[in-house]
Amino acid sequence: PTSDHNNDELRPGSGSSASPASQRKELVESISNKLHAAIWVGGSIFVLYYTDFFRLAWADERVNRIALDISLICDGAFMAIGFYLVVWLGMVKGNTYEWNVVAPNMVPTAAGFSALATITFMIAFWPVWGLLTL
Repeated sequence: PTSDHNNDELRPGSGSSASPASQRKELVESISNKLHAAIWVGGSIFVLYYTDFFRLAWADERVNRIALDISLICDGAFMAIGFYLVVWLGMVKGNTYEWNVVAPNMVPTAAGFSALATITFMIAFWPVWGLLTL
């Protein structure tokens, strides 16, 4: 009797290389994801440009400045947490553990800052755009 425990490479359908059909599917999915991302980025640039967003945010008197300032502070805190988790822990320190193991409070804190930033951003621009702010 022979043992088959190390003969996986001899069996059809097993082995380390994926079939051409699955490779093609992965390629199509990857291209689709990149195309969708490009469309969203292009759409956001279009909206920012044609609404004259930055001039409006800094110069329009209808904007609620306190809410906008809180929103910007929360966005900054959110980005700082992201920088800490991705760049500092991941790249500089070479951490291989999951974030919830190394820094268990960071993800919920970032989610809180993100939610507060979204709410205060809507409050800040509600006098300008009303329901379109949502």
